[in-house]
Amino acid sequence: MSEAILPSYDSAASNKRRRFLARLFEPVSIAPLVQFRIALGAILLWEAYRYLSSGWPRSLFLEPGLLFHYYGFEWVRPLPERLHLAVFPVLGALAVCVTVGLVYRVAAVLLFFGWAYAFLLDQALYLNHLYLVTVIIGLSTVLPANRAFSIDAWMRPRLRSTTVPRWTLTLLRAQVGIVYFYGGIAKLNGDWLSGVPMQLMLLDRADLIGQPAGEPIVAYAFAYGGLLFDLFIVPLLWWRRTRLFGLLLAVGFHLTNHVLFQIGIFPWFMLAATLILWPPFPLSMISFARIYGALVLVGMLLTPLAGREVPSWSLAFVPILIGLWTLRFWAPEWLAFDVDPDPDHPAPAADVVPTAVRPAVLALLTIYLGWQMVMPFRHLAYPGDVSWHEQGHKWSWHMKLRVKNPAEASFFVLDQADRAIGMYRLAMGTDGFYFAPIMDPAGVGSPLSPRQSRTMVTRPDLILQFAHFLRDRYREAGMEPVKVTANIQVSLNGRPPRHLVDPEADLAAVEPRLWPPAEWILPLDEPRPRIQRFDVSQFAPATNGFDEDESGESLLPRRERKN
Repeated sequence: MSEAILPSYDSAASNKRRRFLARLFEPVSIAPLVQFRIALGAILLWEAYRYLSSGWPRSLFLEPGLLFHYYGFEWVRPLPERLHLAVFPVLGALAVCVTVGLVYRVAAVLLFFGWAYAFLLDQALYLNHLYLVTVIIGLSTVLPANRAFSIDAWMRPRLRSTTVPRWTLTLLRAQVGIVYFYGGIAKLNGDWLSGVPMQLMLLDRADLIGQPAGEPIVAYAFAYGGLLFDLFIVPLLWWRRTRLFGLLLAVGFHLTNHVLFQIGIFPWFMLAATLILWPPFPLSMISFARIYGALVLVGMLLTPLAGREVPSWSLAFVPILIGLWTLRFWAPEWLAFDVDPDPDHPAPAADVVPTAVRPAVLALLTIYLGWQMVMPFRHLAYPGDVSWHEQGHKWSWHMKLRVKNPAEASFFVLDQADRAIGMYRLAMGTDGFYFAPIMDPAGVGSPLSPRQSRTMVTRPDLILQFAHFLRDRYREAGMEPVKVTANIQVSLNGRPPRHLVDPEADLAAVEPRLWPPAEWILPLDEPRPRIQRFDVSQFAPATNGFDEDESGESLLPRRERKN
């Protein structure tokens, strides 16, 4: 009897696999993919403009005397000055090519390598949204987003198509969904649920929020609201009945982030991705432009509330938006796409993935998405609080979960008799934090920018790199062998300052590694503080600079607590 039943089970499983593969590769409308291509290109053009107009290619990458590398990417170094400075105008031009679909594949590949180069140059500049954008650009290199509404399709009619395989949209939706959901998973920790980190971030914007920033109930509302949003926004977007409600929540969430926190392109990128990948109804090109343009206009109107100036060039959006809305009764054929493939007209041969290739495509998708889902949990292999020891923190969507402030940071260079022959201390200057040389026989000076100085002393892997930098500089000066120790005390989420690294450890002799856990990083032995009410008049306003980092701290000078 069992022999008669087993084949039916095998047949049912085989039929399910075939149906799954057929659905994954069935043709769907190309419109969302084209809209995503245009939005991505426009946002990357804006990002290139931000870098160029702020002088960041020079100030962030060429002026510091030390750039902190990523483990495994030590070979990434700045290009010669003229080539390096030329990279960012080229990135802007490539973004235009992606937007209009001109030599799209080549432009996307070069754009990926260009932004990956900028991202990997200095670990002290790590931002989750820059990592996400780099990943999305990489995925775009394999997506057929130029088959419609592009110069490529206009010049090569055989390329044109109104459909793409469903897996292309599924891949983007899954990646964006992972960012949302894992951002919520990361918030399921005692510190975040206490409301203290959120309250500290709100106090940093007390000039905008006023006394509510010091009220515990407001901090709880933001903390738990953000947690619930991240955990449930994807289910809300997947279910058709709640999709419009989810999109309205996303608009409110990201516009609030734009006003309260200086996180650059991230709110606008996530808004574009959410609106395009989970539309509440079929969006034509002109409908997408109207809706997203209206959101940009709202963001421009809200920007002054955040104490930031609206760039004069952005005023060009106003007549453009007016023009888009006046086209209400005119929608040319090239602005319209069929949202669902016409069953009476099969997809072109170019859109049909050969049956023999489908298992390989499915395997690659499974490996990639599996890696994206497993990698954020690697911090669980390390004992202690990941926000403290930082091991496994990156690439895990731990976004704005902590506030780490240095209280004391000094590096000592010792000779073999343990006599101090060099000393460097974190100090506060007019432009922010910097390392002041107290004893400097090797002529190290102050090699770090204010942003690097503040970030480095809160991240153990960067502390180790700076210790090796001092070791190597003293060796070059003929003073070897030497030891390097560090007395660094840091406050995490309002706790009293505690030693982050062992002040007795010779960091010059420690080699970087991913495993086992670093024994020279001291455990956090201070319990989390209780949330309390604050008088916001004790806090000076924040100072705007480069985008905020993942600790909730601005990358340039911040507010100082008034005494």
